[in-house]
Amino acid sequence: MNIQLRHAISSLRVALLCTLVLSSLGRAHAQAGSTFQDGVTMPPVPTHLVPAEYTQEARNARFVGFCIVHLTVDDRGIPQNVHVTRTIGMGLDENAIKAVKQERFKPATRGGSPVAFRLSMEVNFKPTPWPTPWPTP
Repeated sequence: MNIQLRHAISSLRVALLCTLVLSSLGRAHAQAGSTFQDGVTMPPVPTHLVPAEYTQEARNARFVGFCIVHLTVDDRGIPQNVHVTRTIGMGLDENAIKAVKQERFKPATRGGSPVAFRLSMEVNFKPTPWPTPWPTP
């Protein structure tokens, strides 16, 4: 399978997972917080996801894992106050922060108006396989 196609499929999976996670977080927050019990709060929706760079150190160690990043999506859909709450090291935490800061969201809304929304998300790391050469005839 083409590497670009794999990357596109991986990005689509991340977008779907992120949307599902953000939806469930939004419902849980709406049910738990007194200001979100109006029943019209919608969580932010990712519109532009950036894959985190896999470091050479992690590649050499064949590391597979994830870190948890906590952030606030402001009323313009821009991540703010991004920090890692579950670290994994090898330079991956810094790369996760760097990637999440570049992502964009459709802002959360309450009563139809954009609002800031705090959330946590997983940033997964796994090495991409080296491209296989085409077989020679």
